[in-house]
Amino acid sequence: MSFTSGSEVEERLKRLWLDAMDGCDDSYRQFLLGLTPLLRRFFARRLSQHWEDAEDLTQEVLMAVHRQRHRIDLAYPVTAWVYAVARYKLIDHYRRLSRQPEVIELDDSTLSLDDDSLFSAQDDTDLTVLLDELPNGQRDAIRLVKLEGWSVRDASQMTGQSESLVKVNIHRGVQRLINGYKRVTE
Repeated sequence: MSFTSGSEVEERLKRLWLDAMDGCDDSYRQFLLGLTPLLRRFFARRLSQHWEDAEDLTQEVLMAVHRQRHRIDLAYPVTAWVYAVARYKLIDHYRRLSRQPEVIELDDSTLSLDDDSLFSAQDDTDLTVLLDELPNGQRDAIRLVKLEGWSVRDASQMTGQSESLVKVNIHRGVQRLINGYKRVTE
């Protein structure tokens, strides 16, 4: 799909979107195909050091657009909404890059049975088991805010919970985790 101006792109995508919402599968496919080169360019310009991630992020945005299609407000340009989704995905990407642990090569001679780090894997497994016993809202809030370091606001947006509910779910979930841990260790 080639266009000569941004307004033509917007008009064409909006028309395809409206047809898609009326049930035309081909229009929906054309809509997504029309977004793909726009998103690739968007990410390629911003990921000079990690350009290979542009395709993955493009796919993530297309999936997010599909999942959140009910949120498109046609009072605004469709491309503005899509680029907003793309910006959030790019921010998430940068956060993931900054959180990647350093990989340290170990050989068998550096490990011993007295090494305390051998037990941390078991502790993580215990936490995973306890987390899995929590209701979804509590588990998601704790994982996002306490384990992955997201803000309450970010967790609220990701889970669809209000910020207050995220805080309540964290508090209640932590209390349940403490009670569950006491139960397991007794």
